[in-house]
Amino acid sequence: MTNAHRSSTVLGLIVIIIFIALAFAGCEQYTSPSPVLPTVSPTIEISSTPPITPTLPINEQNDVMIMSIEEYGYAHLSAFIPGKPGFTRLTFGQWSDITPSISPNGKSVAFASNRGGYWDIYTLDLQSGQVSQLTNTPEYDSSPSWSPDGAYLAFETYRKGSLDIAILSLTNPAQKPIILTDDPASDHSPAWAPNGRQIAFISNRSGDADVWLADLNKNR
Repeated sequence: MTNAHRSSTVLGLIVIIIFIALAFAGCEQYTSPSPVLPTVSPTIEISSTPPITPTLPINEQNDVMIMSIEEYGYAHLSAFIPGKPGFTRLTFGQWSDITPSISPNGKSVAFASNRGGYWDIYTLDLQSGQVSQLTNTPEYDSSPSWSPDGAYLAFETYRKGSLDIAILSLTNPAQKPIILTDDPASDHSPAWAPNGRQIAFISNRSGDADVWLADLNKNR
């Protein structure tokens, strides 16, 4: 082998070695891109037609606690029974049910709902699941409170630019609500006294939000 041929062979080997080295260097610097997974937004289907309202057995109506829980943009009534895990959903639909108040005998729940387009007062019979509408006005009616004998409901209603307290007869549904307070201040959140002759409520008529007491034995 001549010197010229040997030189060309060596030069060829050097070129091959350099090419292989460059190829490995390129492999080390190249990182395969992470696969791009499509993003799927979860969808929540809320039926406009509510299922049958579940009922509570009579033996579960004692010491039951009713609350309004917001879920997916709507608030609905649920029952919590001591000693039983979880909650029992009571109302469904594309509306909100708020401010529940259980009756003295534990068989019904009064609450406010905008299911009819406006905030009105309703009752839910826990044994039959029947819902009854008690008020029907374009004004805001909410926060019902039962009288001790279960014959009346006190509630807050928006009128003349502020909230007032009204009383609704449950034994005479045709009777219009009696307006208990008539003040430019905000009177709201009524609570019936155990003796049935007084109603406590929150008012800012003195400048601060304080507890006031309306005596039903006295004329306003």
